[in-house]
Amino acid sequence: MEQAEAAPASDCQVLNELARGSIFNISVVQALGGHGDVQMWRRYLLAEGGGTTSVDENDVVCSADRAYVIVGPFVACLAVDTGALVWARQCDDYICFDIHALLGTDDLIVRGELEIVRLSPDGSIRWSAGARDIFTGPFVLGPDAIIATDFNGDVYRIDYETGKSMIIGKGTAYPH
Repeated sequence: MEQAEAAPASDCQVLNELARGSIFNISVVQALGGHGDVQMWRRYLLAEGGGTTSVDENDVVCSADRAYVIVGPFVACLAVDTGALVWARQCDDYICFDIHALLGTDDLIVRGELEIVRLSPDGSIRWSAGARDIFTGPFVLGPDAIIATDFNGDVYRIDYETGKSMIIGKGTAYPH
């Protein structure tokens, strides 16, 4: 097995207090310039807690000057030009699955295992909505509400403005 390159201390950002013997999540974020062949900066984001997920296109949202990245149960906001950590916010007790820009606003929607959260651009939580069980089923950002399904197949409608959640039907329980 190849040994990983050590991260320079100046490139590391710890998002919460780390305890010996805990589970850690790490994300490596880098900005590339030129034709994608010049590394502008690199940051290693480390957070304690939660489970781990594979990284995909739903783990980051970029605006003109900010990058919002999922790291375990946290969302980290980085300055696009320097990679500096602007803020970090815990959005779930266990793990965040994906992050989305809320169209028509500068806000973000974060789907965690236990909570769905609406974040403002400064990282404050506008609202948080839970379910009877964990959010593992289909997740859709509709025109006026979020439609999310929990482990038991209960389908929820979550209002964008208020975060009010209500069961609107029954879907397929997970696993199918």
